[in-house]
Amino acid sequence: MEEVRARGSVAVVIPCFNDGPLVEEAVASARSQEPPVEVIVVDDGSTDDATRDACDRLEADGVHVIHQSNAGPAPARLAGVRSTDADYVFPLDADDLLAPDGLHTLRAVLDADRDAAAE
Repeated sequence: MEEVRARGSVAVVIPCFNDGPLVEEAVASARSQEPPVEVIVVDDGSTDDATRDACDRLEADGVHVIHQSNAGPAPARLAGVRSTDADYVFPLDADDLLAPDGLHTLRAVLDADRDAAAE
């Protein structure tokens, strides 16, 4: 079977509310993907110092962090989606990690069949 080379750009959108260091681990798992992906963290009105400090560190390290009033995970994800022009958007919760090479595999499937969809 011939390998399909991925063409589409990917953004990983991570909504975050009081997730402290977990969000940094989620970002690290997204940044470890090949080829590199755009990472967007949406701070959904976090109130704890650990999360605010984590978001500051991520911003200082070049991660796009959006700060908004607490609206819940769905509006936070949508804020992240609206902020990118990537071909594909992968939602990732702040307490989850991406499998190594996971986005490459998913992107290759979508690139191979533009009619593929998940329900």
